[in-house]
Amino acid sequence: MQDVIPSLITDVLLIELGLAFVLLVSVVLYRYSVNVTFRYWAIGWTIFGFSVLTSVIRESTITTLLDVLSLTMMSIAAIIILVASTDQIGVKDNRPIYASAVSMTLLLTLLSALLSISIAFPIVPVELILAYAALSTVNQILNSEERLGMTGALLVIGFFAWGLSGLLYLLLLAVPIASFAVAVQTTAFIWVGASMMAYYIQLMESASRMQYEISEVMSHLLQHDIRNYVQTASLALEAHSMTDSLPDSLLKVASKAMEDAVVFIEKMRQVSVSLSRVESSIGPITIAPMVRNAASRVQREYGEDGANISIQIQEESMVNSNPLAEELLWNIIDNAVKQGSHVVEISCPQCDERTTTIQVTDYAGGVSRDIMAYLNSPMKNSTNSAPGKGLGLMLIKRLSELCGAKTRASDTIRETGIVGTTFRIVFSSSTSSVPILP
Repeated sequence: MQDVIPSLITDVLLIELGLAFVLLVSVVLYRYSVNVTFRYWAIGWTIFGFSVLTSVIRESTITTLLDVLSLTMMSIAAIIILVASTDQIGVKDNRPIYASAVSMTLLLTLLSALLSISIAFPIVPVELILAYAALSTVNQILNSEERLGMTGALLVIGFFAWGLSGLLYLLLLAVPIASFAVAVQTTAFIWVGASMMAYYIQLMESASRMQYEISEVMSHLLQHDIRNYVQTASLALEAHSMTDSLPDSLLKVASKAMEDAVVFIEKMRQVSVSLSRVESSIGPITIAPMVRNAASRVQREYGEDGANISIQIQEESMVNSNPLAEELLWNIIDNAVKQGSHVVEISCPQCDERTTTIQVTDYAGGVSRDIMAYLNSPMKNSTNSAPGKGLGLMLIKRLSELCGAKTRASDTIRETGIVGTTFRIVFSSSTSSVPILP
């Protein structure tokens, strides 16, 4: 009896520690789940955690009635993780899958318990589903657009080990290694929970930094781009006060500029709201109207003496972006004309199923090496301020990231040498037939 009491106390303490760990990690995972898939992973991990706590007090390899609840929860957890990892979240047809999994698990476990069959008989099918779910999750993480980093790599290793531990249970059909299999799976389970928690927190911190950068970019964008409309209206009103010719036309120009300013502010408000959400705001749009709008805004600002802007783009070209693409194009064209380029050429040198490239070429004499290095450096390695005055350059870099494009600057070279700058804005092509109009 003296030997039984310490053993019982040890089991109770292990269960309490396991319960505390599962509860703590579960709360953190749910709190920092930045999307529905992550939330499903957290729920599946939590349910599985509660299901394995009973294995601590298991002393027999024969199926018992206690295993009915444990294996049922385990099968539900495996299906939840599998559903999340195969992008089937929210599909109503998943309910029959859950019902079938629970029914089969209950039937096998009850039958095994009543016939005193080895636990290997009901647990192996459940573990195979878990193994498939965990390995599918590894594939999903590796194919995601998120940068993994150290915590992401640890999460991949954890899910991979979890999947292998599920396959390890196949050996139970031939070799009595239940304790070893449980130890391996418990270790993998703890690893997954800890690495998932670190990964979620890292993504939340990245999202917070992005929200700050978005608010900063939108503030600069409004300050920088609204002057286009205000300056146009101001010049039209000034000209109206100094001449008696075509007064109505000048007033119409000023009125149109103010109307466009209202539309611009409303568009930026909508973009700001969409970008403030965690979900991506990138969608299919037709790029040609945005190019024309950006070019016409620059021509309206600088007048006939500004620059000759030529556009050669396929009207049907569609890309994955958002309305900020127009602001990106406007800033590039505006900088070119502001620097003295009397000719700006806009073309589309590449347009296929994968990418669409918009090229803006100016003849303003080129830029310094510091500015070129800044424009082509990764956003994460850039300072908060660009060389020189820099606000337009900073907006070009940040707007590229926010509208889902990759922008690269190079020298415009002709027979006489460097004569200007060429921007190549690369978007991913869209095959959607329903564009999101700017």
